[in-house]
Amino acid sequence: QLDLANWMGQLAPVLGDASILDLSLPGAHDTMTYDLSTTLSEGYEGMGPVISKILHSVTPLLAGEFIRQQGQTQGLKVTDMLESGIRFIDFRIMYTDAPDSLKSH
Repeated sequence: QLDLANWMGQLAPVLGDASILDLSLPGAHDTMTYDLSTTLSEGYEGMGPVISKILHSVTPLLAGEFIRQQGQTQGLKVTDMLESGIRFIDFRIMYTDAPDSLKSH
């Protein structure tokens, strides 16, 4: 029985001396989108601070849930993905004006 949380360890005898470059790893695109908010991020790419702040305020009222559903590409938390065998994680970090705050998706 293959244990997905440890599939690479179980396949070590088969993998032998293969390097990471020799492998095709299962991965997740936009890993952190399993838990999106209904607001548009402040400082969104290419938008000025004024327009960004306005959209950040009105998006939840006008289309927040729709936008969240369209942007969500994952349904599992990162720990669940790792336990399911995912080994390539795609996430991006964005600085915001909020003190001590980093956003990711």
